[in-house]
Amino acid sequence: VTLFQPEHLLRFGQELLAALFSVSNIYFWKVSGYFDIDAGYKALLHTWSLAIEEQFYLLWPAALLLLWRGPSKHTVLVVIAIASVLSLILAEFWIQDQQETAFYWLPARIFEFGIGAALVWWRRPKPLTTYPIIAEGLYGIGLLMIAWAILQYDYVTAFPGVNALLPCLGAGLLILAGHQARCARVISNRPMVAIGLISYSVYLVHWPLIVFYSYWRFVAVTGLEMAALVVASIVLGALMWRYVEQPFRRPAKRSGTALVWLVASLVSVSVIAAAAMWVGEGWPWRFDSGHRFSAKAIEEGMVDR
Repeated sequence: VTLFQPEHLLRFGQELLAALFSVSNIYFWKVSGYFDIDAGYKALLHTWSLAIEEQFYLLWPAALLLLWRGPSKHTVLVVIAIASVLSLILAEFWIQDQQETAFYWLPARIFEFGIGAALVWWRRPKPLTTYPIIAEGLYGIGLLMIAWAILQYDYVTAFPGVNALLPCLGAGLLILAGHQARCARVISNRPMVAIGLISYSVYLVHWPLIVFYSYWRFVAVTGLEMAALVVASIVLGALMWRYVEQPFRRPAKRSGTALVWLVASLVSVSVIAAAAMWVGEGWPWRFDSGHRFSAKAIEEGMVDR
């Protein structure tokens, strides 16, 4: 089955290269907005957040090495606080007339990471262990903050900026309160923990699955179909977690070298294929002239494939 029109396959090749080199956030920032009509044709759109994480995890260890010779751990906390405040100010500044820049660029997201980074260095206050009711209260407040953001935020909510503080601080309160709190049972029960374990793999697979299916159907996805896609994402995510993520994270001694070669081979093939899609302008040879339409016409629903 020939799935993507040449313009869309060309873009997919660009997206794949950007994802492989951890610059998806920059790529999608350059091409268009996150919630525009074109978003439904970007199979790797979700990798923007992974790119930001990867960029942070490259810079964070380097920053720690520079701070390691400081007088005490308080130096690290002060630096984290300053960087976070500057990042929040920058995000608010960009949101005024460059919201896409604020959304996609790492400097406007540092304060989100800063909350978690500070918790690593901040010793858990004694009152939380001496008076469990305090931990219960903090955990409950954290859950409410996250729930409020989930229920109230939508595509017109200015983000990240100050609005991002609510769910991020809420998550920070959950970590600070600890899993001993009774309220923690809301998200520490077995079903929730199981979903959490496979969540990364589910995240990787869910959006490409939706985009490919929607493109193949070329009509509005029904509620039943969307429910089926959710189930399929969970199933595929669980399989990826079991047969890809776990072997990669905990390779057997004998298979470690083979796994490295396998990953290197897959990455190399992906880079070559993505570059070929790009250089080959989406491989138009797959279609005859009667079955080729512009990407813009397809996205606007003007033609039936």
